Amino acid sequence: TNRKGIPMLRVPALVYPGDGALRQVSDQMLLGDTLLVKPVTRPMQYLPESTPIAQTDDTETVVLPAGFDWYELSTGKRYTGGQTITVHAPLDTVPLFVRAGAILPWGAEVQSTDELAQAPLELIICPGCDGSFTLYEDAGDGYAYEQGEAVTISFHWNDAERILEIQPQQGSYSGMPAEKRLLVHLIGQEPVEVIYSGREASVRF
Repeated sequence: TNRKGIPMLRVPALVYPGDGALRQVSDQMLLGDTLLVKPVTRPMQYLPESTPIAQTDDTETVVLPAGFDWYELSTGKRYTGGQTITVHAPLDTVPLFVRAGAILPWGAEVQSTDELAQAPLELIICPGCDGSFTLYEDAGDGYAYEQGEAVTISFHWNDAERILEIQPQQGSYSGMPAEKRLLVHLIGQEPVEVIYSGREASVRF
């Protein structure tokens, strides 16, 4: 769960109860309701006692929930929901799919919360329908967030107009940077840089 007690790992059949095919799926999970994960848990190269597998298979089948399109995160390829697909899944790639309409935050690799405050925030937009996302931030250490020292920023994707609307930030916390560097892009495309200073802004594609 996150700091507000909201479960992050969810069973696909419970999030999308109208899709009967998901009731037979026991090896997929959702992070929230927009990021679908298919962990690779079977041996691909070696059996017990380091016995090589003669016929290696680096593919996985994924059941995509009906009612939405889904994007393969590693390639940007778009799939219609309600079908079972086979994807390339070598040992260094976990199959990840993002639901159309999602605004996916993607942070840089950092070693500490001090570095995190300076790193740009990447926002990956998956077009296909409208979507919203609220970013939560606090100082990253201590307990000041329990007294309300935190910031939220709401984002809305207008699919028909192809505009990302960024609302004014709400709240504050000690040590908060005056500006935030955002790298905004449609999945599979190069990012557009936005310097966000806490006021309303928009990005058109």
